[in-house]
Amino acid sequence: MTPEVIQNRRELVKGWLSRTLLNAGSTGITVNQIAEAMGLSESSLYKYANTGEESQNIHLHNLIPLLTATGDFLILRELVNIFGFQLVPKDPWEAICQAVKEAENGR
Repeated sequence: MTPEVIQNRRELVKGWLSRTLLNAGSTGITVNQIAEAMGLSESSLYKYANTGEESQNIHLHNLIPLLTATGDFLILRELVNIFGFQLVPKDPWEAICQAVKEAENGR
């Protein structure tokens, strides 16, 4: 794997994380609350999302508290999409509500 491929993947994941943090902020969830749920400092979480910060990369074990704290499954949806799958909630009504919410927020 070339350094370019690795860098592109880092930037992709950091972009997803940035969008998740922005989306959470629009629903009233603070970065501090998310960082606390993940067991991180607020500055560490910002470093994970900063594409210019190569030394800090989010780890898989951090995704569970991130998804739980934000209720935003963008990162998970994007990951499964890369591999040709779709993320579908167990409750179809929940999927409809989520799609409507995302449409209203302009995603």
